[in-house]
Amino acid sequence: METKTNIVAFKGKVVDEFGEALEGAHVSILDYPSFNGVPYGVVTDAKGDFSISDFNINNYSKVAISYVGKEQIQDIVLNLNYKTILMKDAFTNLPGYTGTYKKKPCWLCILILASLFGYSVYSK
Repeated sequence: METKTNIVAFKGKVVDEFGEALEGAHVSILDYPSFNGVPYGVVTDAKGDFSISDFNINNYSKVAISYVGKEQIQDIVLNLNYKTILMKDAFTNLPGYTGTYKKKPCWLCILILASLFGYSVYSK
């Protein structure tokens, strides 16, 4: 009877173009036996980190990393292990696309709300 003693640890961090962690990115091992057609994988935590340690994966196991609105990444464990994995926007080739939208505070909205509720945003 053959026993496996080599457990491959597959770890990394998934971030966007701004270096911000992508919580909830799905990291799948494609050659791992699936459950009812759903590939084996994990989801990144709030810091974008993930970790998989298992007998059934090796350095040449195929990996897919996906996140809504980002281009899917497919590679092997060896090329992605212990690295920060950058995911790019999937919609950069659309007509009229000018870049990633970063939410900024609307100062006019803040001033209007402050005046409505009688708050001063200026120090006296």
